[in-house]
Amino acid sequence: MTTLMLAEFDAETRFRLRAQNGAGKAQRGLELLDKLDAHFAGSKGDSTALP
Repeated sequence: MTTLMLAEFDAETRFRLRAQNGAGKAQRGLELLDKLDAHFAGSKGDSTALP
């Protein structure tokens, strides 16, 4: 029971820290997703790495 409580606390703490560090970076994240979409749209299932 104690191990579960510690694991849940750790997961929540890490989540909150990552959310705080990523605050205000949504636009950059969307730009990166667009870049990935553009790359993989032309590859037709090819799993080559990004240039």
